[in-house]
Amino acid sequence: MATTDENSWATAVPTSVNATEICVMCKYYISPGTKALSLQMTLRYCLINLTITDMLYGFRVRLPLGCRRHRRHVQEKHRGMQGTARYSILSMLSIVTLFTVMTMSAERVIALQFPYKHAHWVKKSSILCVIAVDWIVPAVITAVPYGTMNPAIK
Repeated sequence: MATTDENSWATAVPTSVNATEICVMCKYYISPGTKALSLQMTLRYCLINLTITDMLYGFRVRLPLGCRRHRRHVQEKHRGMQGTARYSILSMLSIVTLFTVMTMSAERVIALQFPYKHAHWVKKSSILCVIAVDWIVPAVITAVPYGTMNPAIK
C-alpha cells in the first residue's frame, strides 16, 4: 500500500488487486444462468415502473410559463370536476414516483446490508407485489380526499 502524509485527506491508497478475486467476481456476475441476472431483473422492474410513471406524469403536465400565469390558469380553468380529477391524477402519479424510488432504495439497502439473504427475500413475485402496492396505495390516498372532501364534486 502506498501511503500519503497525515495532512492529506487520504491515508492509504491500494496499489495492487488480487487477480483471483476479480476472476471469481466476473464469473459470478457475467455468466448466464446465475442468480445475479435474476437479481438484476428485479431492479429492472422498478426502473420500468418508474419510467411508465414519469411518462404518464409528463403527458398530464403542462409546464407553466410563469407563476402569475400559472396561478391565473389554475383559478380560471381548473375548477370543478375536471380540475379536481386532473390534480388527483397528478398527485397520484407523484406519489407513485416517490414510492417507486423508495422501493428501489429499499431493495438496494437490502442488497448491501444482507447480501446472502437478498436472493431469498427479493424475487420477481415480491417486487411485482410491491409495485402493485406502489400503485394501489396512492390511488386510495388521492381518491379519498379529492372525492369526498371537495365541495365542487356533488
